[in-house]
Order: sequence, then structure tokens, then C-alpha cells
Amino acid sequence: MFFIFCLYFADLDIPVLTVHQTISDVRGSYYQEKTVFLRCTVNSNPPARFIWKRGNMLIEQSKDNGVDIYEPLYTQGETKVLKLKNLRPKDFADYTCQVSVRNVCSIEDKSVTFRLTNATCLPLVSLSPRLSCFLSLRAHLRAVSCNSVVTLPVISNSLCTALSISTPPPGNSVTYDNIVAVDNPVMFVMDFSPPVSNPVWVGIRVGIYSQTTDENPFASPPMIRLSVNDTVVVDPGQDVLLTCEVMAGFPLPTLRWSPLPLSAQVRGPTLNLRAVTPTDAGFYNCTAYNNVGNQARKNVNLVVRTMSNLTFQITPDSNKDSETIQMGRDLKLSCHVDATPQDKVNYTWYKNGAPVFNSDSLILLRSDPDMAPGTSSLEIVDMKFRDLATYSCVANFPGSRVPELRVDVNISQNSVSPPVLALPPGGQVVNVREGGNIDLVCLVVEGKPRPPILWSRMEKDLLMSSGATTMETLDGRLMLRNVSRDMMGAYRCQTAPYNGLNIKRREAQVQLNVQYPPILDPGDPDVRSRNYQMVTLRCTVIRSFPTRLIDIRWFRNGEIIRMPMPDTKEKPELKFKLDPTNNGSYECRVTNSAGTSTCAFNVSAQPYNAEFYFDTPNPVQIQKGNNYSYNLQWTQRDPEATDRIIGYWINVRKNKQNVLSKQIDLKGKEPEKGVLLSHTISDLRIPLSYEVRLAPITTYSTGEYASRIIQYSEPYTYPRPSDHVCGFEDQRICGFSQDRSDVFDWTRQNHLSQNPKRSANTGPETDRSGTKEGYYMYIEASRPRTEGDKSRLLSPLFNVTSVRGPKGSGRVPYCVAFYYHMKGKHIGSLNVLLRVRSIASVDSVVWSKSGHQGPDWRRAFFDISPSGPFQQPFPMHLMVETAEAIGVPHSVWYLRGLLETRPTHICVHRLSAAPIVFEGIRGPSFEGDIAIDDVSITIGKCKQDTVSSAGFVQAQTHSADRWDVEG
Repeated sequence: MFFIFCLYFADLDIPVLTVHQTISDVRGSYYQEKTVFLRCTVNSNPPARFIWKRGNMLIEQSKDNGVDIYEPLYTQGETKVLKLKNLRPKDFADYTCQVSVRNVCSIEDKSVTFRLTNATCLPLVSLSPRLSCFLSLRAHLRAVSCNSVVTLPVISNSLCTALSISTPPPGNSVTYDNIVAVDNPVMFVMDFSPPVSNPVWVGIRVGIYSQTTDENPFASPPMIRLSVNDTVVVDPGQDVLLTCEVMAGFPLPTLRWSPLPLSAQVRGPTLNLRAVTPTDAGFYNCTAYNNVGNQARKNVNLVVRTMSNLTFQITPDSNKDSETIQMGRDLKLSCHVDATPQDKVNYTWYKNGAPVFNSDSLILLRSDPDMAPGTSSLEIVDMKFRDLATYSCVANFPGSRVPELRVDVNISQNSVSPPVLALPPGGQVVNVREGGNIDLVCLVVEGKPRPPILWSRMEKDLLMSSGATTMETLDGRLMLRNVSRDMMGAYRCQTAPYNGLNIKRREAQVQLNVQYPPILDPGDPDVRSRNYQMVTLRCTVIRSFPTRLIDIRWFRNGEIIRMPMPDTKEKPELKFKLDPTNNGSYECRVTNSAGTSTCAFNVSAQPYNAEFYFDTPNPVQIQKGNNYSYNLQWTQRDPEATDRIIGYWINVRKNKQNVLSKQIDLKGKEPEKGVLLSHTISDLRIPLSYEVRLAPITTYSTGEYASRIIQYSEPYTYPRPSDHVCGFEDQRICGFSQDRSDVFDWTRQNHLSQNPKRSANTGPETDRSGTKEGYYMYIEASRPRTEGDKSRLLSPLFNVTSVRGPKGSGRVPYCVAFYYHMKGKHIGSLNVLLRVRSIASVDSVVWSKSGHQGPDWRRAFFDISPSGPFQQPFPMHLMVETAEAIGVPHSVWYLRGLLETRPTHICVHRLSAAPIVFEGIRGPSFEGDIAIDDVSITIGKCKQDTVSSAGFVQAQTHSADRWDVEG
């Protein structure tokens, strides 16, 4: 099965449909191809499947030479294009782009529709300049001489019948033909007088006229620009205005800003962010769309200034490997602040309150290459007594309202010394009970200045309780609250490399032991046994800390059992003889120094519940007086586990009122495991349904009631054997039924009723006879189906009581035949099993096929020879993983409901309650649909049919297609 856990943010946006159009002039004016592109884009997780429709009909590229469906490059499955080539009359229709994630996380399909008519004016007029001075529809003309002519070739299209050019701005006249038909390519000649001596802007608007509307303006894709730069840096608390201006596009584009935080207000094209905070920082997107061409998008990165955590480092002369400051040696003071944007931070150094400037003995480094990025350093060269002072580092954003940060470092002979770490007495190993609180302590007992302490787990893959890899403490105390057992282990404490000497880190280790009560496994807590037999209860200790157990006690019904103190080193165990006086609940309480845990058992001689059988064929029989009887069947779970079952109490109720209550006497016959028991309930009123309750009875006790609802249904009548085939044309599917124990069900469908979301490149297009109206049984391998999922279809009863086998043989052969369809690169397996039901069910494979078998329906058939009477239900299980349908010659099959004559063979012999099971197993992916059609069973062995049905392929007779089986 398919579990896309919905923790993984599945979504599906409404698709956006945009329209493009091109006219290509090939071989002069003798040929023109009018092409329209419908581009459908969607954002989804998981990736969406695209379905194109013309009206209500699915568009399939393989069946229409006038369309192409493809995915553009670099779109990563988010876009599909429908190309309509050389427009035809039938292409003027409604087009729908439907997107689907196949109901993942219950997300429904979404769609968008576009109507294409002969009144639709797309960009159907192409203007191309002949002179280099004309650049575009809004052209920049440079120094055009008097009476210069700009010639524009206008290429027409049958969708629009005429065009005109509007008057340009005053001072720049244009002469042109008035309204001109454009059935053929025409030329417009424009004079510019007086001459244009300086560069000017001349706007030319082209209007397109159609046969059915007065005017449709020239369509163009959107174009936008932002009122700000790509990156905007502001202080916290400021208001930010982002304006997205439409530069071009017809129809007028629609603008959309995203994301929209709580403080955002959108007014027309402007996004107003009030009193921004650091949480508002990030990318904001303005999108313009008008269903013409591609969407226009602009992004702006909003950066909100922040500054925190100013730290310093004192680095002695690294060339001398020193850990203290000494006269005559170099010393480096470093300063770093966490800021956004980091590269805009300004550092200023002071010595005893006076600004520090570069000199021979003091060197300022704006960005120290030996430190983390954004670190400023002050190097003291060949330190002398005059260099002993208080140094200050100030970090700020120039011109910003963000408060500056300052740190002071005192450099003297007595103010700097290496740190020394120490653990308190008994602090190396710390014990705490699960759920308690504890402090791990690691102290800096010497050193100036005293650096912070960083805590981490010794195991590299383990995180701290906060989820981080390290935790900082100023005083060296790591506080752990509500301690759990996964926090147990070794912890490392070490000096931080900042706010102190930047030297080799000092570190220590603390072991945390978490004590918790024993974890117990009682095995099966429901213990059933016969009276006066020995019962053993075991309570296994899986884990415990500390491992030493200090007490083990057993209780029955809440009272302690007086017994010698068990050995705490042994597995807790209790043995006793069960009798009617000591049934009940038992507890084993196991204690260590951390607490007590309990194993609970329910010990009883009470029999297990009866388990109803719901697949009884034709359980309803009509009686006189508008009454009916119901054949109730059940099995007894583990009947030998308790005392002998002598009967059952049956209770029939309607609206909680007793209709029947009596005891069913088994007359000395003991129930057997897996064997059906039956009882006919008579005098039930048509068409009422009833609640039936059933409880087993033993010599000493009565079991609990099991309950089910029985409903009236019209009984089936079974024909005698004749040559009929089930083609699944009737809604009752010839009495077939779905197996309740499989993963999913078979579907009855034909070409007209099939799911439009069905996977391509797999499954049949018609039934076995080649008609789109004909039905077949089908399984869909798409999600949520997963590899190994199975589906079963059960056959109805067969009436073969009058059939005799060949002379000298007690077995009657049967020919089982069917058509199968297994097309797709992910086809799994289709198996046919013979299930012999006696005390236990045993399955044996009688036919099997795996993998892709081609695009056609194929036939398969085989013989079986069951032994014993063949009057039991004959379920045919069809477990499908990825296969298609099986073809078989004429045969006789007695099914519940309407039957039809179709060729297909599978020969079946008499069995002791022997169903046939068709098993299909889903393959590795979604292109693995399977179908079956025209299933039949004929008395007698299968006859070799060397002639293939018209239009279909007959499977060759070999070990995989024809088998002879004796049961």
C-alpha cells in the first residue's frame, strides 16, 4: 500500500493556463502554418500528472496527428504544453488542463479551462521591421530623413479579418491605408513628416478585428519592474513599501505578491510591510499573469539589520606556541559580532578610550583572514609596557538605528592567565532517575578572563537535549530537566575559544547514568488452558538499569500469592494447575532500585470466540409465508486450547429485541480448527436484517458472544453445466465477489467508464472482443498501490453433481480458460492457484505469467483433476500485481448471474472443497495494470485450438500456458 505520510507537506496549486501563438511563413506566401500553444503550469508536491481535454474528450497524442503534448526543457515536471498544429475547425473548442496527485493526502484534482474560438484574438499579427530604425511596437526612431518610409509586413491569420493602425502622437503623422482586409499578406507604408531630427518615441497601436466581436486589442505577455533594487536593507521597526509596476501586457495583467506575513498589507501593486522584524526578512515575489505568454516574475530580498553576541579573543604569540602574554612578544586581540548583513558591520578599536590608528606597533585588520569571516583584529607587535591598557571594540552599522555593541578587554601582567578545569567530588559519574532533574558541573577554578564552558556528547552522532550539537554555559553548570534514558552517556565539557585566551582547549568528561524501572515482555497476555492442566506464566526482563533486581512478586486478582521468594537472577516465572477457582487476572511485579514494572496476564479456561464466515455462497433460501432462512457459518478459534466445546448459544435480535434464543447441540462432534460449522436460521421475515450473536459452550463455562448482522438478498439460481462464458457485462459480474482479505478490489469497467487519470502505456483500450462498450475486470497499479499489493476475485458455485469421470477414474477433468492483458514495463505476476480446503488450506500454482506480454489480449488454458466431490463454493481468487488479461477457448462455467459465451479455457477437476484462485501481484511501479475477460470452465480436458481469434494473439501451449494438474 501507498503511504505518503502527510507530514511531508503535500500540496497542489490551481494550474495556470497561458496561451501562445505563432504564424510561420514557409515557401513565401504559398503556405502558412497557424499554431497555438496552450501552456499549463502548476506547483505541486508530489509531482502532478497532467491531463488535457478537448471538451469532455481526452486528448491523446498517439490518436491525433494535429496535436503534440510535451514538457519544455528546464521545467522539472511542472509544465506541460499542448500544441495545436495548423488549426482545424474542430480545434475551436474548450480546452481543459487537469492536474492530479492521485488523491495523495486527500488532495482533489484541480483544473483550468480556456475557450478557443474563431473570435479569440491571440498575438496573431506579427510586425517585423524592414529598417533598422524601427525596433518594436513602441519604437525609438533616430534621425529619420524627410519622407522616409518604414515598411511593416503584416502577416494575417484567418482567426482575425482586419486591422488598423491608430494615429500617433501630435507632430508625427503616419499615412496608412484605412481598414484593410488581411485575407492575404499586405504591406503598410508609413511616412514620417516633418522629418524626425532628434530621437523621439512614437507609439503605434495595432487593433485586431474579428468576425464576431467589434474589437479585440493586440494580446501581449506581461512585463513588470520593481520600485526598489533587488536587495533592500532596513532597520527593525521600519515600514517597507515594495511596488510592482506593470510595464506592458494585454489584457491587463493581474499582480500577486507572495509570501504575505501577518504585518503585510497589499494595496493594488504595492506591498506594505509595517514595522518589520527579523522574522519578516527573506525573498518577496511579485508575479504578473494575463494568460498570454509566460508569467512575469521579480524577486526582492528584504534584509533586516540585526546585531548580537559580541565576543573577543586573546591570542598570544602563535609563532612561539605561547599560552600567556609576555613582554617582547606579539599579541592579537580579535572581535566578532553575529550580524545581518555581516559584511556591513563597522568595527572601531579604542585604547583607554582613545581611537586606535595603524602604527608600527598597532596593526588594525578589518577582516582577519585567520579568524572566522567578519572578525576584526588588533595586533600588538613586540608588546611593551606602554601597550598594557584597556582595549575596547565597538561594532555598529553606520547610519543605522541598530544600537552599537561594545566589549572591553583589560591587558595587564596579572589580568590574563590560562584556564584550569575541575570536576567537583563525585562529579565524574552522575546518577539520576528517569524523569528527574540533574546538573552536570564543570568548573573553571583558575584563569583570567574565565571563558564560557561548551558542553557536547562524546558520541559524535548524538545531540544535546536542546537538539543542538553544543550548549554554552557561563558558569559551567549544564542543567538537564525531565531526564530520559536516551540522554544517558558520556558528556564533554571544554573551554570556549572566545571571551578568553585563544589557546588549546581544556576539557573534562562526565558520565550520566539514567536509572529506569525494568522493561518487561509478558509474551501473550491472554492465556487459555483446559482445567486441571499445568499453566506457566513467564515475564521476561528485556532491559533494566540498574540491572540488579531487588524484588519479584506475583498477584492474582489483586491479592499477593504466598510463595517462596523467587531468585532475582532467574527469569520471573509462575507455574500452577488451572481449575475453576483460580481463573482470573495475574500480575508479576518486578522491582529494581529505580522502580517497579508489571506484567499482566488474563488466565482462563473460557473458550475463544467463534469467528463468522462471511463468504457463504447463496446463504438465503426462500420459505413460505414471506419468510426466508439463512445459512450461518463460522469457525472456532483454537478449539483444543480449552475444555471440549459441546455446543453454542445462538441469539437472534431485531431492534435489540430477542427473536430467537436457543442452544445448538453439536451431538458429540468436536469443532476442528479451520473447519466450517453451519446452522440454518429459519422463519426470518423478508426483507428484514437481524443481529446474530453466537457463544461457545464448554463443560465448565460459556465463551463471550460474537456478533454480526445478516441481511436478506435475492438468492442466485445456478444453471447446470453448459457452454457459457462470463464476460462481466452484467453489474452482478456473474456472481463473482471480492475477497475481503486482500489489499484492494478489482474494478468492472470498459473504455467509456475508465478513470481519466488511468496511467498511460498500460491496460487495455477495449474488452477482449475489441469493442469499447464491452466490460472486463481490471486492477489499477497506480498510487496508492505499492509493490506486492494483491487483489482477489472469487468465483461463484458450480453445480457438477451429475458429472462422472472416465471409466476407472473417480476424477472428473475440467478445462479452465480465460483472456489476460499484461501490457506495461512494470507488470508483476498473474498466478492461478488451486486451493485445497480440508483441515487447513493448501495452495498450489497451476498457471503463472510475469512481466510485459505485449499490447494484445492473450489466451491461456489448463486442465486440473480435483479429487472428491466438487459441490463446495468455488472461489476464484485473482491476486493481481501487474498483469493484464488471460485469453482462453470456449468452456462451460456456472457462475452466479448472467453468463455469456466467450472463448477461454481452464480445466478443473473435482476437489474436496477446492477453490481456484487467480492471483495478481503489483509490480515495481504504476505502469503495471492487469485485466481479465471471458472466463470459462468446461467439463472435460482442454482442446488444442491452433486458430487465433481475429485481432488477438493466442498464447503458445507450453509449460507456462497449459498445465495438467491433479488435486
